[in-house]
Amino acid sequence: MMGKDAHVFSVKGRTSRWFGSFGVYARKSSNIFRPKAFFYEEGLQHFSSLKDARTWVAQRRSFSRIYSNGEGLIISLSEGDKLEIRLWQIFINGVAPKGFPEPMSDIKLSDAVEYKQLNDFKPSEPKYVEGILFSGRVQDLMNEGNIAFEQVLDAIEHGTVNTLSDGRVIYEYGPKMPKYDFINPFHSIRVYMSADGQVEYLRSEQR
Repeated sequence: MMGKDAHVFSVKGRTSRWFGSFGVYARKSSNIFRPKAFFYEEGLQHFSSLKDARTWVAQRRSFSRIYSNGEGLIISLSEGDKLEIRLWQIFINGVAPKGFPEPMSDIKLSDAVEYKQLNDFKPSEPKYVEGILFSGRVQDLMNEGNIAFEQVLDAIEHGTVNTLSDGRVIYEYGPKMPKYDFINPFHSIRVYMSADGQVEYLRSEQR
């Protein structure tokens, strides 16, 4: 039985990967009955190592609350101008991890979602390019967004630099142009490098 404040919504299947996830999503605008906009998505997140998965979860925790069943199934919850709920099943080389992320005692997610098949996606392995280590996750995001290694290396060499308190460095490079400019599909890129020199995440305004 749903509470009086519950809302029913339909999800749409994605036709291509979006930040690693090839799943479903729903988006609702605010209105007189729903004062806050709402976004929901669920899907699978693939990694080649537990280290890559830990880095990704830590990034999510920096701007959202994370709840887990301890077997790779997580809810990411953030609330600002809109409520955003994301439900993901993490896989490490096709296997759901045990004991990761650390389970939360006040929530049970084991029956929240079930995927019968994993599809044939194989996450990339970390590799060095011109002396810089690229995580497998970053390479998958680059493939998804048609971003070349040369573009990332240009950002590191020529971009503006912002060093964070934890030692990570953010490089930002490229013109600030309107989104959805199909004549110039590559706008700008932001590269996140860990304190030990690994490219661990990136974003581009072409998404």
